[in-house]
Amino acid sequence: MDRKLPVERLALGMFVSRLDRPWLDTPFLLQGFLIETEEQLELLRRCCRHVYVDPLRSANPPDPDAALPEVAERPAWLAQDIDAPDWTLVDYEEPLPVEEELPRAKALMEDADRVVEDLFQRLARGSGVDPGETTEIMGAMVESVVRNPDALTALARLRRKSEYLYAHALGVSVHALAFGRHLGFDRPELMQLGLGGLLMDVGMARIPGELLAKRGPLTQAEYAAVRRHVKYGLELVGARFGLAGMALQMVEGHHEREDGSGYPARLRAPHIPVPARMAAILDCFDALTRARPHAPAETPYAALQRLYEWSRRSLNLPLVEEFVQCLGAYPVGTLVELSSGEVALVIGHNRARRLKPRLLLLLDEAKRPLSQPAPLDLLQDPVCRDGTPYVIVRALEDGMYGIRVRDYYL
Repeated sequence: MDRKLPVERLALGMFVSRLDRPWLDTPFLLQGFLIETEEQLELLRRCCRHVYVDPLRSANPPDPDAALPEVAERPAWLAQDIDAPDWTLVDYEEPLPVEEELPRAKALMEDADRVVEDLFQRLARGSGVDPGETTEIMGAMVESVVRNPDALTALARLRRKSEYLYAHALGVSVHALAFGRHLGFDRPELMQLGLGGLLMDVGMARIPGELLAKRGPLTQAEYAAVRRHVKYGLELVGARFGLAGMALQMVEGHHEREDGSGYPARLRAPHIPVPARMAAILDCFDALTRARPHAPAETPYAALQRLYEWSRRSLNLPLVEEFVQCLGAYPVGTLVELSSGEVALVIGHNRARRLKPRLLLLLDEAKRPLSQPAPLDLLQDPVCRDGTPYVIVRALEDGMYGIRVRDYYL
């Protein structure tokens, strides 16, 4: 298992697998590298307070018996929150291969679909609801994401139920769990994040369907009506679910923005709690990657680029960068074209090198289907027929060249 070391304890020959901040915040272009020079050591000491060292890939592994000092830290994504509690962050183990978790995740998603649809319909009718069923399914989702976050997130993006509201709620919830795992929240906090993501748009059940399905721009009065979904959501689920803490902050604040342009309270940074900032990112990402009445679905890669653009003003930049690290630039389930001209599906990520995912080759250089899909792990630095390294050139839209990604997962 990776060992957490303060930068003062680093030495030549150690393999750095992770940093205490996004790689994009540092001069290190490679995600995971062997310390070979004094210059690298000095850069690490300037950029980081601690890093994670992989003993198995180190020529000079750290002494396993040496006592290490406690490393006090306040992550960049937390530093701007003046009221954040003193969270104790968890360093989760390496996830199971996505192939192992996928069968369980499929069955779980079927149950979650049913529970979410029933919950939203009951709330819309004003009927009684049983929070126990929702929390039970959320507990199972937490355990699935702890085992492997990519299985449920891929399924959540690929499933296309007829009712956008239910699918969006489940998609946000799943990505909230994956994001929380990445940031190191413990299981009870993951439960809160998952419930907050699931319930934050439940007030939309009180908004007229024709208004939500309108293709043209909303009038000022219509937009004001849609904005009331935050108030309705708190009324619908606040008492029934006893929302508090992180979940309540997500329902209340998922439309607040860093520059004060959001609603309902027009909060500005740093007065927006971390869970609300996370919710804003998750809400935007899931909406962008899901077909809506007024816009087609974007690829996950394109959606992440949009989040980066919006982080200049309205979204929190450190959290956007962490979210990209969480999913990878090309999330699992993304169709990509390689420098060779071949087409592949992203089927897994390498934790130390998120830009070098595991792929499944589907089409050859001439875009002809392969007789048998072939695995390709970019972490192994494979080369094309001309001897150049394989590089992902671009993300492709689902359905290009006749490939439906859902056929490989659903």
